Amino acid sequence: MLPGQILSKTRRALLDYALWHGQTGWIHELATASRFEPALRIAQAMDAAGHPYRYDRFEAQKAPKFVAKKVAMVAERQRQPYAGRSFKDGLRECDQFGVDHRTYFNATPLMLAAQCGNVALVDALLARGADPRVRDHYGHSAWDYALERFLDDPGHIEHHLDALHPLLSPPVLEVQTGFRLIRLERHQSEYWLLGLMLASYEKLYSQAVPKPQVQRNLKGYYAFNPELRLRAHGGAEWVPWKQWLNQPLVYAGCCIVVRDK
Repeated sequence: MLPGQILSKTRRALLDYALWHGQTGWIHELATASRFEPALRIAQAMDAAGHPYRYDRFEAQKAPKFVAKKVAMVAERQRQPYAGRSFKDGLRECDQFGVDHRTYFNATPLMLAAQCGNVALVDALLARGADPRVRDHYGHSAWDYALERFLDDPGHIEHHLDALHPLLSPPVLEVQTGFRLIRLERHQSEYWLLGLMLASYEKLYSQAVPKPQVQRNLKGYYAFNPELRLRAHGGAEWVPWKQWLNQPLVYAGCCIVVRDK
């Protein structure tokens, strides 16, 4: 992370990855250890938004919009190839690199098409064999990407969750607590609540564009049972929720230190 040890292009990619996934601890690392100018400006804006009494009032008021704009710019660049009606180039890349190939954000084309609400592209990718059960570094599937966009950007009117739901959402969420097995089906309200919690966890500790609804759902009224385990489909192994959502990576990305008791 020290200046001169990492190419500017690599630091830019890490900054974009951190903004995309809401891992603001890495932004602070790039700002302090690497003295990367774009990260310095964003880190200062996040600090002004979180501690407005330390800054000029006008500067503190502008800070959240500045960070939100940077996040939106990164998101727009990533989504652009998957948002339009003409996606022949994207399908050619799938033919060349595989239908579930990854971007440097660890997202598949299906995940990004779902996040854009591009039902036609989702249909085309599924027809080519795209796997809706594939998950990214943070345990998110294509359906989670669609839910996350809905949570992050409720003003996005083309999320098309009604059309994506039967195409991408798992028919059943299987969870286990202790010796109790629970099957949550699509029509149950608990299915939706758990799905929203899983999609929200990645950015729970993020300082980039704070999300009150995520803070409320996961820090207030609802919490994961420490013994909760999940599995992707019948016959798969049970996975503790902290492993499913890659809690160590979330903590590392937000500089959260857990001390042993």
